[in-house]
Amino acid sequence: MELTYRFAVVSDIPEIAKVCFDYFPELDVGMPESKLDKEAVVDHLFSCIGPDKPPMILAEDGEAIVGLYGLDLDRYWWMDKYHITDYIWYVKPAYRKENIGSALRQRAEVWCRTKGLQFRPTGINIDRLPAKDRAFQMAGYSRVGSVYSKIMYNNK
Repeated sequence: MELTYRFAVVSDIPEIAKVCFDYFPELDVGMPESKLDKEAVVDHLFSCIGPDKPPMILAEDGEAIVGLYGLDLDRYWWMDKYHITDYIWYVKPAYRKENIGSALRQRAEVWCRTKGLQFRPTGINIDRLPAKDRAFQMAGYSRVGSVYSKIMYNNK
């Protein structure tokens, strides 16, 4: 296995969507009546991926996408500074326990640092929350409400 990491481009959306469709059966958002809306997934990806957007970071084994981490620009209504949050963090089951998720998160941190933005990943989705908590705590984060926080650098 030789993994590479890169930022997604718009032409990757069909393959990314397939990964998202595979992820859906594992996703537990606390609403049993949830149904996969493939068109909404593709629309969302088109709204999030592009040269003027925070990146989606892909992990690839050859040409196959095996992990991804989608970043989004956000601002709390009570703060005057923007920060980066995440909207998806997923590694295919066959590739778990290989530190791919950590490598994706580290690349997100580096991108945020180069842009001078605070990274505030969310803990809002309840799917695999204990594993997500452990992963972020091992990386020096604390969960504060629905986000993880870590002082890494000054936010301008």
